[in-house]
Amino acid sequence: MRFFWRLMGIMIVCLLVLTGCSHNQSNSKAKDTTLKKITTAKPIWYLYRGEGTHSVISLQFLSNKTVTVKDIDEIGAPGGENRVDKNFANPKFSLHQTGKEIVIHTSDRAMVLKIGKAMSETLNKKKMKGYQVSFDGQKNWHLAQLKQDGSDNGGTPISKKQPQKKVKPQPKDITTRLMDFVADPKKNAKPITNQADVGNYAYRSMVGQSRAYGQITLNADGTYQNSISVHAVQQKNQTDDNPDVAYYEVSTGQIAYLYGKYYLVPKNLLRISYYVHGQDPDKPLPQKIALYTGDNIGLARSRIEHQGNEYHFFSKDYEPWPNADQPQNQPYTSLTKTDNTQISLPEIYQAAVKQYNDWKQTPIQSNKALMQVVAAMSDNNRDRVGDMGVNFSGSFGVTQQPSDYKGVAKDGSQQPQMNYVFAVSPASNQSGSAVISTESGDLLVFGSLDNQLYLLHQPDSDSATVTWMKMADVTLGVPQLRVQLNP
Repeated sequence: MRFFWRLMGIMIVCLLVLTGCSHNQSNSKAKDTTLKKITTAKPIWYLYRGEGTHSVISLQFLSNKTVTVKDIDEIGAPGGENRVDKNFANPKFSLHQTGKEIVIHTSDRAMVLKIGKAMSETLNKKKMKGYQVSFDGQKNWHLAQLKQDGSDNGGTPISKKQPQKKVKPQPKDITTRLMDFVADPKKNAKPITNQADVGNYAYRSMVGQSRAYGQITLNADGTYQNSISVHAVQQKNQTDDNPDVAYYEVSTGQIAYLYGKYYLVPKNLLRISYYVHGQDPDKPLPQKIALYTGDNIGLARSRIEHQGNEYHFFSKDYEPWPNADQPQNQPYTSLTKTDNTQISLPEIYQAAVKQYNDWKQTPIQSNKALMQVVAAMSDNNRDRVGDMGVNFSGSFGVTQQPSDYKGVAKDGSQQPQMNYVFAVSPASNQSGSAVISTESGDLLVFGSLDNQLYLLHQPDSDSATVTWMKMADVTLGVPQLRVQLNP
């Protein structure tokens, strides 16, 4: 009998050990599965904080162990600016199972995503499902896919049996009436007690990998305005700024004086997003204008502290500019008093609409303008111009002269000279006679003649003969400006 109970005891211990091993193995497999699930999923992932209405990064993992990384305006937005590796190609990624990390090897520095708990949430009627993550050591980020949005932007489409997502109706004539919905910051505002703090303050900061320049105005009546111009992404160790502007943002609201500090309480947020690809920095083309009010604003809590002779701006939306004067571990951005004044939020809006209308109504008059219009068209057509895949994150140029590309028609006659031309890299999977081999690499050469778009072809790869072919299915013109209230 004792032998029986000893045997039973041994069997129970063995079962417990086996169960524990099985449990550990299943956990190990779950960890493996999580990273594999993320990097083999076809829909786009969105890396974001807060409401996902600005400074969002889209990730699309590819079967060749690379990932398309784009900085976009908001969750689900088209276009965006690519982050690339040192060879200006899609960066590779690697998986670190022990730390549940995905490392994306971008040119400036690697993007490190530490995967946490599963999550799901609804943001502005967008259903998101994914994981809590730490990104580059910072918590409170989410990596999620857009679910059940009925679109083709990388989210999972809704089946026909499910109800389609209702698009939030916009007010009639929204472009002319958008400023009617601006909340009045002066209503119930309390004047600033210390009038010495009234004035304009300039600052510079980092928004992700973008350099940003801003100005805050504190008004005597207890209202404020914060305007910031965010440039396109670049390597942090570059000496010169990336001249392209990604978006311009202006918020207005009230000042709450608490604990000896100025808290900025936003009432309005106007964001003007520009096409970055092919941009002419002297005349950027607006892509989208959105006004956010009330609970839709989604800015982080911010405040200004006056310490001695210095003014410090605290906001998790912006990172301090790294320099010798301000240690990198400081949580604030330094403000400098300036005599420069700001124009009002409605004036900024009207200027942006006028700039778009100038683009829309003025015929193309330069190589730069042609490239900007074609780049904007490709941003709205999944990086394609007609059926031709383009890569504006690769090589491009506007220094060519139309006389450099003299086309020959099929009958041997000389073709008319183009008015304007530019060159851009083809998509990696693009081939055919339109891909021109040069010392600078493979290029596509676009031209315009009488406001019609043409593409240069090389009938024989071993011959210098080229011919212009009209892109009959493409209408040359700027895409429609999107103006939205609380999208």
